[in-house]
Amino acid sequence: MSRLLLFSLLAVVVARVAANGHDVGQPATFDCTQDGFFADHGRNCVVYYRCANGDMTAFGCNKGHLFDETSSKCLPADSVTC
Repeated sequence: MSRLLLFSLLAVVVARVAANGHDVGQPATFDCTQDGFFADHGRNCVVYYRCANGDMTAFGCNKGHLFDETSSKCLPADSVTC
């Protein structure tokens, strides 16, 4: 039982680190109506979404980077207008 608890805790920590500490949960107001990559302006473009066939996947940029919708990638924050 304690091994399962330890494994679960480790999985949560790994998931948080993989998301660079950003809250990449899906906002209730974001609607995935067309395919593509979209910045979350409510989270200052640190979080972005990939929409495909109505399904949404959230991602987070590395520290100091923001998602640029024009290039569809994370770029240094000073080069992105969000």
